[in-house]
Amino acid sequence: MAKIKERKTRVALTLPESINAPLTVLSKLTNQPKTAIITEMLADIVPMIEEAIKAIKQVKEGQKDAVLNTMAEFIGNVNATYDQAKIDFDLAQEKVKNG
Repeated sequence: MAKIKERKTRVALTLPESINAPLTVLSKLTNQPKTAIITEMLADIVPMIEEAIKAIKQVKEGQKDAVLNTMAEFIGNVNATYDQAKIDFDLAQEKVKNG
């Protein structure tokens, strides 16, 4: 996961238990605070956020074909990021399990 070295802004965040529970497990497994994990995960998806911004701007400008291409790229990136996060999580669990 990407590390961020820049001025930080505090954001209030309330999580549903379905998100908090796995973050709690991951936090314990990796000995990292949940806030650090969340920040790293968000940093990893910044390119997808930028693609979504681009797509929304294209929709507002009436560029529907460009939007479809941007969204296809976005979906591919989401899938790749999810797959890598799942691998990282599974490896962390296995590491704890094996001592």
